[in-house]
Amino acid sequence: MTAAAAQDHPGRGAPSWVRLGRFGRPRGLGGEVWFTADNPASPTLRTGLVLRLDGADDEVEIRGVQRAKGRFVLRLVGVNDRTAAEALRGSVARGRRADFAPLPEGEYYHVDLLGLEVVDDAGRVLGTVAAVQDTPAHDVLVVAVGGREVLVPVVEEWVGTIDVAAGRLELRRSEGLVE
Repeated sequence: MTAAAAQDHPGRGAPSWVRLGRFGRPRGLGGEVWFTADNPASPTLRTGLVLRLDGADDEVEIRGVQRAKGRFVLRLVGVNDRTAAEALRGSVARGRRADFAPLPEGEYYHVDLLGLEVVDDAGRVLGTVAAVQDTPAHDVLVVAVGGREVLVPVVEEWVGTIDVAAGRLELRRSEGLVE
């Protein structure tokens, strides 16, 4: 996919705080905690990132990140013992979208695609991006078209220009999306 998108202009449906994953059990006695990321391949989790826990107004800063066994081990500012780490177990963590690292041109955070207007190559509005699904082969857009959802593979054959700043995603093909 090729596109010129500004990473500081998330899609129309992008929330300011984005779900990143869930805390698991503590690791050791020093306050480290296992974390299962919703998207383990994302470069989002990093030292200095501020997290907000669902159901709490408190924010906590990551002071260390380690990949281990397909998950992460996080060290957090102010979480210095096993008891404090245990208190996080099961909590959902969100990160501020504005703090995400920039991506190379042509790559997008899923959250930035939400709410984009989907148009065909003639500029006709077909629907909006309602969700993005990960599959082993490639991502798939869930496009809300009228009262139904249509799946569109995120491959060059189907997806053309993505302009996050303009809130628009152009398809190269639209067979099956409109009747």
